[in-house]
Amino acid sequence: MPRYLIPFALACLMSLALPVARAAAPEAVSLKAADGLVLKADWVRSDKPASRAVLLLHMMGGNRGGWAPLVPRLTAAGFNVLAVDQRGFGETGGERNWLLAATDAVAWMQWLRQQAGIDEAQVAAAGASIGGSTALLACALDAQCATVVSLSAPGNFSSVLPEGKTIPALLESYDGRSAYLAAGRFDRIFANGALDYARLLKGEVQLHIYDTSAHGTVMLSHEDTPGLADEVLRWLDSHVGAAPRD
Repeated sequence: MPRYLIPFALACLMSLALPVARAAAPEAVSLKAADGLVLKADWVRSDKPASRAVLLLHMMGGNRGGWAPLVPRLTAAGFNVLAVDQRGFGETGGERNWLLAATDAVAWMQWLRQQAGIDEAQVAAAGASIGGSTALLACALDAQCATVVSLSAPGNFSSVLPEGKTIPALLESYDGRSAYLAAGRFDRIFANGALDYARLLKGEVQLHIYDTSAHGTVMLSHEDTPGLADEVLRWLDSHVGAAPRD
């Protein structure tokens, strides 16, 4: 079984290792995609007067709860958080289509910019496994995307794109913006994927290859990658606007 099919339940169990922080109860929200599919998500506001937001995209086989261990820390750092069920998964359902999933993510980022208090220039995306590739593609399509965090994005992502579409061509419009990439050295396909993306992206890129086989959001609380969650938070904090004052 491909590693990007790591069960979501494992990520939930590993979340127990993260420092305790509490987020507000999520609000279930929906958005109609261009093809009529109703997309589902959880919207969590920071309890601070925050003008910045991050879109979270889950792994293959997961759902919008995949990033749950990090959400309280994000909101505590002054981020409003939108965790979505990508098409083909969770409550969104429908058929899987990864190029449409990227356009869905663009639509969600536009939704974020329409929410009260959100600065249009302070919206970022983070994704894990194939969601990491989707986040990169979405931000290539969305010129306002502030930065991307991509964990364990697959190097063979082209195999699920429509015929004639290639990753290098799709990422050309990323226009030198910043990206944080991480993967496990022994999660070989995905480590190679991170290296490929680092070569393709022309802006500020931070690449961290950990000595682990842990994958995607599992790395946020894995014993082999104890500093990853902190690195992700620092990256977003330094690349998406200014932290709100208490």
